[in-house]
Amino acid sequence: MTGAAESGDRGELVDAVAREVADELRQRKSPVAGFRPKGATAAVEILDELREANRIVSEKAAPDEAAAYRDWLHSAAKEAAEAAKEGGFMGFHAERVSEGEQRMLDQLAEVLSAR
Repeated sequence: MTGAAESGDRGELVDAVAREVADELRQRKSPVAGFRPKGATAAVEILDELREANRIVSEKAAPDEAAAYRDWLHSAAKEAAEAAKEGGFMGFHAERVSEGEQRMLDQLAEVLSAR
């Protein structure tokens, strides 16, 4: 998030959202403070929330801005999934992206492609 805010090269909408999120993070505020997905249904709730965000952006933003927003969300999710290896022993034979993370990334790609 902060990388997109600092680079300012993803389009006006993404840059504005990224700056706002980065400002909240610097102030130690959570940009998703009111969103609390629950246990077994967390993935569904997260995807539903992103589906709704995609719907709003697709309706309100210019097509190129909406596409940049979708790309940005998917890139951020992928970077988060790749941030740490899972499994293995002391880093050996560990996976960069677990099966569960890959499933979620695939589902996210579907949600963000639906307009």
